[in-house]
Amino acid sequence: TAVHYVDSLLGRVLDDLRRRRLLESTVVIVTSDHGMEFDENGLGFTNHGTAFSELQMHTPLVVRWPGRPPERIAHRTSHNDLAPTLLTELFGCTNPPSDYSSGRVLFSGAQWDWLIGASYEDFALIEPDRVTVVFPSGYEIRDRNYRLVPNPTLPRDLVRAAMHEMSRFYR
Repeated sequence: TAVHYVDSLLGRVLDDLRRRRLLESTVVIVTSDHGMEFDENGLGFTNHGTAFSELQMHTPLVVRWPGRPPERIAHRTSHNDLAPTLLTELFGCTNPPSDYSSGRVLFSGAQWDWLIGASYEDFALIEPDRVTVVFPSGYEIRDRNYRLVPNPTLPRDLVRAAMHEMSRFYR
């Protein structure tokens, strides 16, 4: 019901842009801040903000960009990629994205080896085959199906790189 309602609102926005002849000169971005989980994996995680699983981290991202042909971006992306995409591709910023963001231009084809996910209390290094969750008092490593890895080894270089990246903008 909620998705249907949001879809109807988005339809009204697009209709209004079309009516005012602005649709062909307006970039429209539709996304979400998180996914929802309903214990599909039988691990006890429900709702959002309870895990860094694929179900909660994978969000929709639809971009309607006048003048760009439709395409499907199959590589891993991050919400951090929105700022560099808009600033360089739409507003003509010539600074390297690393000056102001942890992201990359969505259309560059650059693949992320790992992404940072964060909550109010912990953060995670999300790789294609594992998720390392770092808590204030320890860590856990989960496989691609979000099952705990027994006797995990902390990927220290990745944690160090993530801490460095987060310290660039979060103090």
